[in-house]
Amino acid sequence: MVALVWTPGAAHAQRKGRVHRCTASVREGRGPGSAVAEVGRLMPYRFPPKSSPLASIPGRGRACPAARTHAAPAVRPHAPTARSPPHVRRREPFPRSTLWNSFGFTRNVSNRVGPSRSTQRPAPPPPPGPGLPRAAHVTPPVVVETKPGTGSGAPAMTRLRLRASGAGRCGRDLDTSSTVMFSEQAAQRAHTLLSPPSASNATFARVPVSTYTNSSQSFRLGERSFSRQYAHIYATRLLQMRPFLVSRAQQHWGDGIQIKKLCELQPGEKCCVVGTLFKAMPLQPSILREISEEHNLLPQPPRSKYIHPDDQLVLEDELQRIKLEGSIDASKLVTGTVLAVLGSVRDSGKFLVEDHCFAELAPQKPAPTLDTDRFVLLVSGLGLGGGGGESLLGTQLLVDVVTGQLGDEGEQCSAAHVSRVILAGNLLSHNTQSRDSINKAKYLTKKTQAASVEAVKMLDEILLQLSASVPVDVMPGEFDPTNYTLPQQPLHPCMFPLATAYSTLQLVTNPYQATIDGVRFLGTSGQNVSDIFRYSSMEDHLEILEWTLRIRHISPTAPDTLGCYPFYKNDPFIFPDCPHVYFCGNTPQFGSKIFRGPEDQRVLLVAVPDFSTTQTACLVNLRSLACQPISFSGFGAEDEDLGGLGLSP
Repeated sequence: MVALVWTPGAAHAQRKGRVHRCTASVREGRGPGSAVAEVGRLMPYRFPPKSSPLASIPGRGRACPAARTHAAPAVRPHAPTARSPPHVRRREPFPRSTLWNSFGFTRNVSNRVGPSRSTQRPAPPPPPGPGLPRAAHVTPPVVVETKPGTGSGAPAMTRLRLRASGAGRCGRDLDTSSTVMFSEQAAQRAHTLLSPPSASNATFARVPVSTYTNSSQSFRLGERSFSRQYAHIYATRLLQMRPFLVSRAQQHWGDGIQIKKLCELQPGEKCCVVGTLFKAMPLQPSILREISEEHNLLPQPPRSKYIHPDDQLVLEDELQRIKLEGSIDASKLVTGTVLAVLGSVRDSGKFLVEDHCFAELAPQKPAPTLDTDRFVLLVSGLGLGGGGGESLLGTQLLVDVVTGQLGDEGEQCSAAHVSRVILAGNLLSHNTQSRDSINKAKYLTKKTQAASVEAVKMLDEILLQLSASVPVDVMPGEFDPTNYTLPQQPLHPCMFPLATAYSTLQLVTNPYQATIDGVRFLGTSGQNVSDIFRYSSMEDHLEILEWTLRIRHISPTAPDTLGCYPFYKNDPFIFPDCPHVYFCGNTPQFGSKIFRGPEDQRVLLVAVPDFSTTQTACLVNLRSLACQPISFSGFGAEDEDLGGLGLSP
């Protein structure tokens, strides 16, 4: 994990001291004795005297000089190319973002692509206090403790502790985990934790991907018609899945097993039946119960899970249905799952299950062999418009890291290896969903602006900064302004007048699948996983991702408990082939694992956490299919932090 810390806040720095600390602490750990890279910077930050008119401006001063990372070959600061493409062309300084204005920051570094034109050197550090050597003010020693990560495949954890000589403590510890991105490249350029800024402002060329293919055409809706019934999608799903299950049943139970339909069953005859599950749940929300106010019934309370010991499973095919009992766990199954069951019919009319199997993983194309590290950044749940200052600061730190405006040259060189960014839904906060305006009369809301307007403007500014430097794929989510049912269609480009000027911005569907340098990505914004979580006993989101791979269906609960379009010719949620990277967004916490199928399939499962609550994103290495979290946090320095370094006023 990479922890980026921005301290102190502008108001705190103006009140407590004259030091602006902008550090990026980076670690790599793979067990005891692993290599550790430390990069950072401690720069003086001088405020004008209180009598000056500039003293009233929060955070007025010299910004940390930082090189930029962009998608074009390196150019000199004052010699922009004459005919560079739109996503490379240098532009004038972008106006200060509303993200920073809301915190009282004044950014003296423009959001231009390429190196900074500022040639100002930071002022010399303040003189040492009495009884303290000068080294305590410039390069405090570092204590590094490395311990192996817990769990299978967990990255090693490295604790960094800064401690001033003779001061006793530095005040704050940073826990980070290993990541290939900010260690191998950064360690070659940074020799000490607090290194002086470079004399020349370097520009690093973005490492591009060689091939990219958007394979989400099956999720695009042409002419939409909602006059059809949902029975067609269940019939189509069973028709498409039956050949896979028949083949898997013969491999699992032998070629001599009898495979029959429900209308051909005989009492006591052992055979195999392929069908679609229906799960009868007494706690499942029902629209009939919601509108039963006239019967004076209490409304159902909201629950995190709707499972109950009395849940029953029913198997149905094209003609009939039959209740299931025996060796099958109803709590781990959901409605819409297509499976094969082995057993016999009892005299009571129920099917006694002895064993069952799924279609298992689809065939997978071999992964390519890449010679360099290239990374795809997965982010979900920005939650703009929610009013949280911490999440807004973390979002801007994320943008600055990707675009190369944060950290020293080693980190900026590493950031140049981020070849693509995928935003996996919930770009806006749920607070922007104003239902009161729908229920009110029109004349009461005529002059009222929707809560999502300002959030969309803020999102446009963020996408502008990202797409000017790196290709960005934007997926819609549950709270974003698009259709609610799956598959969600791309956000309309008219909402992003600034960012759509760049060809690197791509508005895609949810679910979304693409091939990046031969690595096949498939992911959703998390609605399918969250719905399965509510109606099954599975607790881990990675377990749910693995289970959907085994049943070979992205969203089995649609259209029963999750809205979807009424398809009738084919079911686009069936896996045509097995991806190399399978992710879901907006999960409570980060998680990743490698899952191997029965035919030597190798899939990286990634649970992308909600960024607005966890301040964490994910980096996927296309060469090794390794995934590391990268965490952003912003907080003010405490008095003991500055006092320990001898920098308190």
